Amino acid sequence: MISCMQIQVYKLAENIKSKGGKITREPGPVKGGSTVISFAQDPDGYLFELIQRAETPEPLCQVMLRVGDLERSIKFYEKVFSFLM
Repeated sequence: MISCMQIQVYKLAENIKSKGGKITREPGPVKGGSTVISFAQDPDGYLFELIQRAETPEPLCQVMLRVGDLERSIKFYEKVFSFLM
């Protein structure tokens, strides 16, 4: 599982759904707390967590993923997150 820190988790979850991604836990506060989280699934079934927090200069520095279909995964992460691979 990977975690991705975002300022607007609600907006990111909608963006993921609109681009064909799957949200497995809708955005909302954690039980007993106020931090907003959501979970999503990539095309290979890997889960990743979205955590809402204040803006930082480096929200995501490095990620290593094992994927079943490299081209499909590259297209997904470029399309949903605008990652450069």
